[in-house]
Amino acid sequence: MKRLSFFISLVLLSSSVMHGMEKGKVPAKIGLSKMKEIADSLEQEGSSLSSPMNITTELATTPYMRCYFTPNIKDAFLNCIANEQEAVRGAWYRFTLYDAARAIVKGIQEKNIAAKIVISSDHREKDFCSALKLILEHGGTVLEIFQQRFAHTQGYYQHMHHKFMIFGRNIENKKLLWTGSWNATGQASNKNCENVMIVDDQEAVANYEKEMVELEKLSTALTVQRCVSQKDHEPNALARDMNGIPRLVSVPPLSSIPPLSTISIPPLNTIPRLEDVLANNNK
Repeated sequence: MKRLSFFISLVLLSSSVMHGMEKGKVPAKIGLSKMKEIADSLEQEGSSLSSPMNITTELATTPYMRCYFTPNIKDAFLNCIANEQEAVRGAWYRFTLYDAARAIVKGIQEKNIAAKIVISSDHREKDFCSALKLILEHGGTVLEIFQQRFAHTQGYYQHMHHKFMIFGRNIENKKLLWTGSWNATGQASNKNCENVMIVDDQEAVANYEKEMVELEKLSTALTVQRCVSQKDHEPNALARDMNGIPRLVSVPPLSSIPPLSTISIPPLNTIPRLEDVLANNNK
């Protein structure tokens, strides 16, 4: 990186000298002498490079880091999924966003990416499973924590409360880590103040990959049939809409309801009187 900074400094200096000469602020003789010094420095430094690609390599190793806060997190997440070329693997306390599931399914279908999600042990008891079921139906893997990490701690560390995703080959062809306070839910996206970071620090990525392996050891794979919760059958339109989940019951359009004029109503004289019905029943 020092070498790259050196080149940039020389280019800026030469630009400054040229500008000074054009404006008459730098005498031509001095300016030409300074430009020769710069050219000699570039030639000397360039000869020490084994390949011109070294500059490109240094540029390519620039760290990638982005920070997001609500309400911009969901769009950033969908963008990362859309850019993925290889695999998405993550652990989520809650994962209910149907749009995120759709984006993952699109990646599976169009780019053959792999998808693996680990969820908490109480997800199916307390929240929607429609998004997870969609991923399963299209070839993704969903794992559910079934045992405590440290059984001897008598209840401590019993909830898997992670919110992270590892993207295998993403923006700038980098392996990225997504982590923060945000659950992939409508509640977190629309009602909470949340934060996330996206980084390409490979040491951090490797540590999260190790954590993912440990979580998989504590998990069991869900099937499409088992990936369902009581909440999926509740007609809570607001909660379903917030998570982008399709409605369970569709209201028929007005055009399908026949007009009142086409409904035949029997005349009153054809309807039996109540006393006649009671008399017949007593016979």
